[in-house]
Amino acid sequence: ELLRDLRRGACGGPPRCYALGELAAPMIGRLSHELNTSLNAVLGATQVLACSDPDPDLVKIIGHSAQVMANLVSDFLDLAQCQQNRLQLSPKPFGLPELFRRLESMFGAEAQRLGIALEFESRPGTPGVVVADRGRVKQVLTHLLCNAFQAVQGANRPRKIAGRACP
Repeated sequence: ELLRDLRRGACGGPPRCYALGELAAPMIGRLSHELNTSLNAVLGATQVLACSDPDPDLVKIIGHSAQVMANLVSDFLDLAQCQQNRLQLSPKPFGLPELFRRLESMFGAEAQRLGIALEFESRPGTPGVVVADRGRVKQVLTHLLCNAFQAVQGANRPRKIAGRACP
């Protein structure tokens, strides 16, 4: 019935998008683009590895690209859970320095490729252990770093991307 009404323009004037459609279209486009980009990097790096001795930087590119794809799929599943009001958080104690080291290992090769220093620091007084959903904190920081790397692709590139934990 909704499709019939939209085709006839029964909503008054041209067919309009509904909230879900307005959210879904950009997300699906972004998801497709990001998955394709990462998948092509994984496939290309795999082909090069198949013909030569493994290059550690190439292995890092494969790992990073695979992680990006896994994160996108996870985000897509999170969106579905949010729409169904079923997203759950699991707050537990975890160490910020360990999470920072993990992010540095995930993004270090990309930062080096771009000639950018990637630094994480905790200001004095910042607790080394916090209680939060580690996966969600990592997800947010990963998205921020991905956005930062996308923003610095131009000629006016900064020399450093820094993350600071404050008390």
